[in-house]
Amino acid sequence: MVGPFGYTHVTRSFDGVRMAYDQPDFNITAMGTRPTNGGFEVSANREMDVWLAGLALTLKKIENLAPIDARLFYLYYLDQRSHVIPGVSSALMVDNRSTVTSQDTLRKQDNGAIDVHTWGGHVVTVADAGPGKVDGLLWGALQGGEWGQLHHFAWAYAVESGYQFPKVFAAPWLRVGYDRSSGDTDPNDKSHHTFFQILPTARAYAQLPFFNLMNTEDLFGQFILKPQEKVTVRTDYHWLRLTSSKDLWYAGGGATNNQIFGFTGIAPHGQRELAHLADISFTISILKQLTAYACYGRAFGQSVVKRTFPDAGGANYGYIELTYRY
Repeated sequence: MVGPFGYTHVTRSFDGVRMAYDQPDFNITAMGTRPTNGGFEVSANREMDVWLAGLALTLKKIENLAPIDARLFYLYYLDQRSHVIPGVSSALMVDNRSTVTSQDTLRKQDNGAIDVHTWGGHVVTVADAGPGKVDGLLWGALQGGEWGQLHHFAWAYAVESGYQFPKVFAAPWLRVGYDRSSGDTDPNDKSHHTFFQILPTARAYAQLPFFNLMNTEDLFGQFILKPQEKVTVRTDYHWLRLTSSKDLWYAGGGATNNQIFGFTGIAPHGQRELAHLADISFTISILKQLTAYACYGRAFGQSVVKRTFPDAGGANYGYIELTYRY
C-alpha cells in the first residue's frame, strides 16, 4: 500500500521522520511523511500536498508456534491536492461518479480532501512439512474516512500459500493466492466503497501493471525456480475480475505530482471479467551491486476489455532492466 515509484530515474520518495523501537520479539515503528514527486514525474524532490502517517506493531516470534511474523498497522492519508490550483490544474479524483453525467459534474466540482484511515494486519509463516516447507500469508485492511464530499468505507484481503522443496535442484516453489478488494456498487449515493491503495509500488505485484488492488479479484498461481544461486525464474498466471461491475477498472500507482491524481478508471459497461494474464521474469545478480531483470507478459482481455477496446485481442509487455546500487 505504500512504497517508492521508480518508473523513471526519479523515484517517488518520502520526506519525513521514522522512529522505531526494536527488540528480538517485537518491533514498534511510527512515521510521519510528505511524499515527493516521482514515478512518471521527472521534476524531483518537490513535495506533494499530501500527508502520510503510520504506526505498526510487529511480533517476530511467538512462543511454541512455528516461525511467524504478525503485524498490526494503521495508516493515515490526507490528500489536499484538489486545493492546490482549484478548478485549473488540481488533481481531479477518480471514482465511479464519472459513469453518470449528473454525478460527473458533481465529481468535477468536488474539491474536498481525501481523508482516509486504514487499519489492518498480516500474519506470515513458514514451517517444515514433509520433504519441503509450507508457507502461508493472511492480510487484511479496513478503511474509513472522507472521499471529498462522500463518506468512505472499504476493505481488502489476501490469502496466499505455497510449498517449496529447498533441497531439490532449483528449489522449486509453487504458490497460489486470492486477493480481493471492495468496489462501489452505487454511483449515485453519498458513499464511496472502492478500496483505496494509497501509494503502492504497483509493479511488484502486477508486472504488467494494467490493474491494481482497487475493485479487483485476483486468483493467481506462481512458480519460482532458482537454478543457480544468482538466477531466479518466476512465472505467474492471474485470473482477474472486477469486484463490482458498477465501479471502474482501475490502474495506476498513486500520486506522482500535484496535478495528476495517480489512478485511472475505465467504465466496465456492466461487465466483471477483466483479463487472464501470464508472465515470466528473470532476475540475475551479475555483481554484488549490479542486477539484471527481464520480463515478458501477455494479457488476454475479457469482456471488460473487449467492451472498451473491441479491436484489441490482448496486450504484450516486456522489459530489460539493469540496476546498479551503490
